[in-house]
Amino acid sequence: MTRRSEYLEVQGKGRKLHTKSFLLFVSEGRAGEPARLGITASKKVGGAVVRNRVKRLVREVYRLHKLGFPSGKRVVVVAKTEAVGLSLSDVERELLGAFRKRS
Repeated sequence: MTRRSEYLEVQGKGRKLHTKSFLLFVSEGRAGEPARLGITASKKVGGAVVRNRVKRLVREVYRLHKLGFPSGKRVVVVAKTEAVGLSLSDVERELLGAFRKRS
């Protein structure tokens, strides 16, 4: 997702999922398409280097596990301050676990 309006729509209408380090919003997208992903990390998370690292990790989990994300949905991942210092495997465990619990 690239537009602010898309993020706001998903955050307004989407279902909320909580993990220790992330808040996820999931809403309907186009059926049959892979999940569309949006990532946000506010300045509360840390400086630009820290925020970008967290976003890179989330994008990598999405790239490696597209099928683990709900197909036909739009997903916005909001990083919490607890996301700082997580490894790739920690991010995988949290995000994929949240979607497994939901199903």
